[in-house]
Amino acid sequence: MSGYDFFDAYDGHGRGRVAQLCQEHMHVLLVEEVLIEGWSCVEGRWREIITESFSRLNGEVEATTLGESERTLGSTAVVAMVGTKLIVVANYDDSRAMLSRDNAALPSPLTTK
Repeated sequence: MSGYDFFDAYDGHGRGRVAQLCQEHMHVLLVEEVLIEGWSCVEGRWREIITESFSRLNGEVEATTLGESERTLGSTAVVAMVGTKLIVVANYDDSRAMLSRDNAALPSPLTTK
């Protein structure tokens, strides 16, 4: 994505197959969502873009892992896009990323339950 670096971390349950699928597809889906919106419309809409990317990823994972036991499948995720003026961080399930300054955690203005 133009002007942003992408970072991600996945914690797969079971054999880690879902985490591998996430690693292979999340950045691609995110870029596709940004291109659908157009770069001029992205600022201020990151929450919607990331939510849609995670939703699409979930659909791809379900289609790929169809028929496998639920006990061995799943993943948590943290993704971050780091730009020159903005850092966008999102999580899925119980993984979290923390930004700190001088050894103190900074609160996220976009934290939701």
